[in-house]
Amino acid sequence: MLIHVKTFNGHDINDSNYFSALENPNDSSTARHVFIEQAESDPLEAGTFGVDPQNKILRIRITDYANRYALMRQLKTWFKRGVSGDLVVTFTDESFDYQLPCKVISFLQDKDIPMSWIAILQTGTTAWRGVTPDVESTWVVTGTSETLDLDVAGFDETYLNVSLTPTGGPASGYLYQKLYRLTNTPGVELGLTPWRITVDTATLVGAGKMQADCDDLRIIDLNTGKELKRWIDNPNHASTGAWVNLDLKKGFALTLLTAVAGSGTPAFLQFTINANTKLYISQMPKTGIVYHGNEWFSYTNTDALNCRLFLGKRGLFGTTVEVHASTSVFYYIQYPLLMKYGNSSVAAPSTEDATYDDTKPLMKLTSTNLQWEWDTSTKFYDADHPLRTGGWKLSQKVLGPKSKVFYIKQDAESGDPAMGFKVESFQVGALWKAENVLFTAFFGRPGATITTVSMTGDKYRSNLNFLTLAALQRYTGGKWVNLWTELTPASAGVWTAWSAHSGVSVATGSTALQLIFQGGYAGAANAYAAFEALTCTVVFPSTYLPTGTFLGEEDAYPLELTVENTHAEYPDAVTLDFVMLLDKEFVIDAEEKSVTYDGVNAHSAMTLDDESRGQFIRLKGGDTNPIKISGADLGTLDVVLSQYRRRL
Repeated sequence: MLIHVKTFNGHDINDSNYFSALENPNDSSTARHVFIEQAESDPLEAGTFGVDPQNKILRIRITDYANRYALMRQLKTWFKRGVSGDLVVTFTDESFDYQLPCKVISFLQDKDIPMSWIAILQTGTTAWRGVTPDVESTWVVTGTSETLDLDVAGFDETYLNVSLTPTGGPASGYLYQKLYRLTNTPGVELGLTPWRITVDTATLVGAGKMQADCDDLRIIDLNTGKELKRWIDNPNHASTGAWVNLDLKKGFALTLLTAVAGSGTPAFLQFTINANTKLYISQMPKTGIVYHGNEWFSYTNTDALNCRLFLGKRGLFGTTVEVHASTSVFYYIQYPLLMKYGNSSVAAPSTEDATYDDTKPLMKLTSTNLQWEWDTSTKFYDADHPLRTGGWKLSQKVLGPKSKVFYIKQDAESGDPAMGFKVESFQVGALWKAENVLFTAFFGRPGATITTVSMTGDKYRSNLNFLTLAALQRYTGGKWVNLWTELTPASAGVWTAWSAHSGVSVATGSTALQLIFQGGYAGAANAYAAFEALTCTVVFPSTYLPTGTFLGEEDAYPLELTVENTHAEYPDAVTLDFVMLLDKEFVIDAEEKSVTYDGVNAHSAMTLDDESRGQFIRLKGGDTNPIKISGADLGTLDVVLSQYRRRL
């Protein structure tokens, strides 16, 4: 067997100028076995080993004597220490080109043969990999299970690449989908917040496309392919609410400098060059999605200095490719969301998760994104799950053991929810001690201001004493200011309703509210005072909130199947769960260890049968590997299998 050297890092080193040969073509990597030390005994074999890098010694001889000095300079540039590149050779027994990724360690002139040079290349890869993949022609898969015998060339283990393109949908599953475009508000970071997606489910139910209870309404984050927890308000209605929790980061608006045609994909989007654009792009994630009009673009890198976003794909997720004139404003999409539905057989997702509602928003689900409400059916705070969204944060500073925050109206064992504070004298020996407290209940939605607030509540005193401050405050300009205060209850021993606090205007720029009960309380036997909120409505201005819009309905392809190699020596399998569009491609790239849908990361859609396995699906080189695709209903799938042959 002969190995014919061709190129390094794309440079031809076996032509009319040079002759090259490997000095150690058959060397391989060294294993370092791992042993576990034992006290007073021989070490135990750990059953694993590490692999050392290997060196490839490449001799290069200059054959064009007349131009030897220019060729020497060129060689020293190509083989400068630290340079990385692929060494490409032809194995003559197969007449096939293989490559090995290498890094230049040293490059020396042979002292005995001045026209000859020795390059030492180091690689961390044991096997040579084919330069071009072996591709199986399109395999059309239907029914519930099909197997194809894949003949794998080469002489070493390699890995399966799979491309799946649905051309016909199955008869059941999530048969429909709609993209939901949520535009982050430029310059505003809301943080973790509940978000209501409003859906006309009545029309979908009437058309037989959704269950009447909306159990099959699911929200997918296409960044990850994962299903988000959602909570349904008012199913089978023209304005059904589907609530999800989102961590909403700052939005960006960029003005286009160079127009984009309605066909072809430019290398980058060029925006107006000024200090603001440079700042915005420097703050954006390195990869993401932007849109203008109805078209979504994925970008793969940012260039803040030149005010550019480098493009990956346009018309993302089936959005319409359009013309974009200069001065068009592009907006950032942090969450590319998808609503899938049309599955008549699924139950509510909460039935499979006992902790599903541990993160359910606390305010009434009849609330909107512009108005949150709490009433006798909702908690202000969940002490068992303090991180739930849509609630208030309570704190207390007390001296004695009896003063406390309470969550049930009038501090009863059961009843309507409340956000209550109780200050109570406490006994030390025979003496009743005075108490001093600071109770607060804080509400804020980072990045959003508040326009009005309405509250109802009760107050109580057992004797003459009450606290000096019982109020609702607003936060603005770095300080708390009273919105309203409550006077001492008129009568002792009687729970008394607060004064009317309906639609109270909150000064512009106020970002938070605080219910406060503070002061000293004189000691007396079993004496106490209480201050509690029972209902609340907070209204936000639309200026600071994102906008959400559904795009058109599309027929969906529920990708729910298993791909496996049933070879006796390599029984590997991966399971896929993802909702796709027809004619869009889902790719498992074993070489890059990536999983993508329509060019965007979808790695979480794949589950390995053995999570400890380093590769997706292994193939035995030089043998037939039976590849099986199975599922409850595959519809019609165009499948392309490929692999890079390998050898030592």
